[in-house]
Amino acid sequence: MLYLDNTAVAAPPGISTSTDSYTLPQDVQIMSSASHMHHYGTNFVSTASSGETLFTTTQWAEPPGKPYSPPLPLTSGTTITWTCTYDNTGGTLLSFGESALKNVMCISISVFFPVSDINNPVLGSSIEQAQ
Repeated sequence: MLYLDNTAVAAPPGISTSTDSYTLPQDVQIMSSASHMHHYGTNFVSTASSGETLFTTTQWAEPPGKPYSPPLPLTSGTTITWTCTYDNTGGTLLSFGESALKNVMCISISVFFPVSDINNPVLGSSIEQAQ
């Protein structure tokens, strides 16, 4: 799993965006990509520095993922950038959190192979920040 999360995300009142990036430490083959946002999310897009759009949606709740057949090869050193657009009509700053109605999230999720380290099969920004 390639789990790319930005726990520092915040959305002030009005229209705003949140963008983060992650550089792949190994070659991967992407089998599918998806996203996760909360209620105030209006647009999601993830791209690779090699020019591919991995996933895009305007649906915050349960957007269907995008399968890749054949898998999409990305080389070590490729940067993945993911961006969420928010329309915060609530009048107060929204921060990262569990509530789909009171918080915001901007997460890019992809399934990949091969796994370089079977003891650590997850790559991603929030995973590495925690280690």
